[in-house]
Amino acid sequence: MTNEQTIYPGSRATQILAVALTPAVGVIGVMFMMLEEFVVLERIVLGGGVLVASIVGTPLAVLALVRNRPELVLDAEGLLVPPARKIRWHEVAAVRLRKSGPSNAVEIILHERARRETKRSPLQRAVHSGWSTVGDRKAMTLSPTRLHPYSPEAVVIEMLHYHPSLHVAAPETR
Repeated sequence: MTNEQTIYPGSRATQILAVALTPAVGVIGVMFMMLEEFVVLERIVLGGGVLVASIVGTPLAVLALVRNRPELVLDAEGLLVPPARKIRWHEVAAVRLRKSGPSNAVEIILHERARRETKRSPLQRAVHSGWSTVGDRKAMTLSPTRLHPYSPEAVVIEMLHYHPSLHVAAPETR
């Protein structure tokens, strides 16, 4: 078996933007708490919630920038979408393109057995909740932002390069 891999790196521009904007959101939260047009409870709940999100989000954004992990790694064995475990090709029921704003996202749908194996701790789910459900199956959606500058269509074609018998479902439009 060959060691060939296709690595889709994280967008440095998106990571830098997240590091810059997350503290700015905290400043907006503080400013909201100082507004007198709202009831004190509303200012504390809404402004405080935004501030807490910023306090938690800023270190996570910096950590993502420092770690510089790829968004997706494909090889002959399967695919890796950090921080999830490696998913073997036989665990993938299908991939499909799904409308996500003006472009498409890649949706990876797992078989039922693989779905049970992807369970995570509550902390892991809170930090990175990329999994959703499609019917009774688990699915991971790779947004165009995560794949930028690569097109979702090119990513699906590359998946077929590694696993030619991969089922590509009809695109979903929402």
